[in-house]
Amino acid sequence: MAKKCKIVFNTKWGYCMTPIECKSIAEAIRRAKEEEMAFRIFVDGKCVKSGWYA
Repeated sequence: MAKKCKIVFNTKWGYCMTPIECKSIAEAIRRAKEEEMAFRIFVDGKCVKSGWYA
């Protein structure tokens, strides 16, 4: 079952972008790969994954 989550991107200058709601963690990871920025994925307010895809 897919879990709704929010992904937050950070620019290389340290700015925190507005959270984006996703239908699943897999969708959030795909978005992270497309944006090529640092990210954090939150489910129910807890960070479940963070990283950088470049």
